[in-house]
Amino acid sequence: FSSADVSGSGMLHVSELADLLESADLGLSAIQRSAILSEAVADEDGNVQYERFAADAATIIAAIIDLQINQQRAQAVVEARQGADTVLGMTEQEFSEALIDSLGRSDTTGTGMVHSSDAVASLVSDLNLTQKQAAGVVRHARSDGEGNVSINDVAAGAFAILK
Repeated sequence: FSSADVSGSGMLHVSELADLLESADLGLSAIQRSAILSEAVADEDGNVQYERFAADAATIIAAIIDLQINQQRAQAVVEARQGADTVLGMTEQEFSEALIDSLGRSDTTGTGMVHSSDAVASLVSDLNLTQKQAAGVVRHARSDGEGNVSINDVAAGAFAILK
């Protein structure tokens, strides 16, 4: 304000104030600057006294910036929640397909069944699961009594277990 107040009167014309707000680069939109200017009390010549205007303008600018920060935080929460719908950066469909593909390579008999130890090893090597994660996923699948698990059973619960 003082840089624009060349006369040192403590007053600026509303149009000078508008130019000053625009050049201040506060990240305010034209509508936001207009809202701030609407709080300016101008005399009959259109001049605004700095002391009157500064407090009101600072309060409005702080509220606008707080609103923008809260909107950014809300967006970050939404994005984080969306990211929570993934495992290893994959959606449920993508993860299921990758898991079935991995276990399918271990299905040497073509029966859709793999030994649980082979399933764990495949998940560790192909999907980069930890030993504990892979064992937990495989353990939840039905076994045929000989230690073999259905690939589809493993895939059916894996995403929920790891999420």
